[in-house]
Amino acid sequence: MYIGKKRIVIYMVLACGITWFFWVIQSLLDIRELEEPLGYILITLSVLGPAIAALIVLYKKVPLIDYIKHCFTFEQKFFIYAVFAGFFIWRFLLMIVVGDHIEGTTLYLPLLLIPLCFLTGGNEEFGWRGFLQPQMEKKMKSVTVAFIFTAYWTIWHLPLFFLPIDPRNPVEVFFLLGFFLTNAFSMAAIYKITNSVLLCVIYHAWGNALTNAFSLGPSWQVITGFSLEWLIAMGLLILCDKGLIKTAKERLW
Repeated sequence: MYIGKKRIVIYMVLACGITWFFWVIQSLLDIRELEEPLGYILITLSVLGPAIAALIVLYKKVPLIDYIKHCFTFEQKFFIYAVFAGFFIWRFLLMIVVGDHIEGTTLYLPLLLIPLCFLTGGNEEFGWRGFLQPQMEKKMKSVTVAFIFTAYWTIWHLPLFFLPIDPRNPVEVFFLLGFFLTNAFSMAAIYKITNSVLLCVIYHAWGNALTNAFSLGPSWQVITGFSLEWLIAMGLLILCDKGLIKTAKERLW
């Protein structure tokens, strides 16, 4: 079911508005994410903005239970999970090779942090893959959607570049744009092939968790490694659009 261009635009405005509201509140209260429990609550509510916006736009259009089933389906074939496992392991190996291991952390720390990162980042995907990507792909090719989403996702993150809750210098901001591009394409490819929103949530949380054990800087190794992942993801999307890769059956859209 195609919800319509107007509702998609409304969704994108709502997703930004809801998230930005909680980020501004957090900033006004001068609460750092890692300093107080209230910080975790606010950041969790902010990353739920895309999902909340989806529920608002889908109200009376799609039953809530159907949307929940769409987001939490795990009934897929082995090949589908193998694709996800490939991305999962690749990102871990990539971080080991190009990232700087943070002193005092262990290699299994990211696995322990996945539940926390599920709440403070991964939940975005309930909106991005649970609603936005499948809706936009009704009218556009997957690669085009991924590029548009990268631009929109950058705008969605924009307040973090200026608010004191997550200060960034100009070099870091430029570097983040490439990071957004790679992640946007990787999760688009995972969703396109698996039709599993939950797997995208897990991968998003995994990527965030890895940054707690490895630091990344603007080096040629990092740029090369993430560019390779981006090219692989884009290639998979192109193959999916051409029907050369069999994708999982859609259950809601």
